[in-house]
Amino acid sequence: MENKHITSQFDACALAYCQFPDIVTDRDDAFHYNDDPHHFESWYFDVHTDDGYKMAVLVLYRDWIGMFGDLDKTATPGICLNVETSDGDKRDIVRSYPDLKLEADYEQCDFKLGNIAWCKGKYPNWHLHIEEDDVVLDVNLMATMPSWKPGTGTMYYNEKLTEYSSHFVAVPCAIADGTLTVAGKTKEFKNGHGYHDHNFGNVVPMSTYYRWHWGRAEVDDFILNFSHVIAPKEYDFQVLPQLLLSKGDQILLSTGTFTDTYTDTDNISVSSITRTPYPNVIKIEVPYNNDHVKIVISNQTELADNDLIPDVPLPSEMRKPGYIRLMCDVEISIPLLEGIKVVKGKMIHELGDLREPSVVELK
Repeated sequence: MENKHITSQFDACALAYCQFPDIVTDRDDAFHYNDDPHHFESWYFDVHTDDGYKMAVLVLYRDWIGMFGDLDKTATPGICLNVETSDGDKRDIVRSYPDLKLEADYEQCDFKLGNIAWCKGKYPNWHLHIEEDDVVLDVNLMATMPSWKPGTGTMYYNEKLTEYSSHFVAVPCAIADGTLTVAGKTKEFKNGHGYHDHNFGNVVPMSTYYRWHWGRAEVDDFILNFSHVIAPKEYDFQVLPQLLLSKGDQILLSTGTFTDTYTDTDNISVSSITRTPYPNVIKIEVPYNNDHVKIVISNQTELADNDLIPDVPLPSEMRKPGYIRLMCDVEISIPLLEGIKVVKGKMIHELGDLREPSVVELK
């Protein structure tokens, strides 16, 4: 059987109807449901503060079980909430809400999931509120650079262009002000670092993603955002990268071309819950100015390990599909016209391993 091919968001720019692929509107961050029974959609936000607070929120039209199972079933909304306070108190919450319906607007980001979560906003301001267990997060994001659509923002999984997934970075970086309450203790924060993106489509991630990792960093006045996806065997393990690098609000790179390598295959860690293996050092190189931007990711520390199939027990030596959040060091070397600029800082890094459960592979 001949392997399938994915038309990436950058390849799709060459299609005749994609005349202005990088134009963005408020509707890119709105609801996209169109009566397709396989529709999935999610809104992701993260915030961290200079004094050690870390927050991440994912609100899903179709929960994780639905995303990785049968899309013909009625969509059940859900959330994923990861919080860590400055003293190390953590909350990792994954919930589904079969009795609730996600209500959302088609013109801008404006959704509500019962009394659990709501968000309303459009460039440059968003207001997010979420309450679950003993966590209450209320945050305002003020974008400090324009929204980013990588290429057309859409990948297609068949020749008819009817099977697709889309990605839109509504807020590449933002000033985040708000409050976080954990176990009755409230922290007010100002001038935190915020981010928001939006995903939707009609394909099952388990069937179109093999492994992936994503990262974002704000280092000095440089903004980095990238993802590196490997498709499964039926797509011949096709690699689908995308990367944004900006200096202030000036975009230096918006590309689907870079190399991604593990520099030390013996330096592997295994996540705490799903036992997903990941390299501690990753190197990325991107062509730029007749040279290369060079990015080194190292010293990764686990923030959260989200079990995407928590109700399925497996032996301890087995790896489960996981969604892992890490904090790590990043070094970026940029060949600017005036010379090489090297910046160092911290980065939010996420990895997903969506393969079927298997014995843990350490290499």
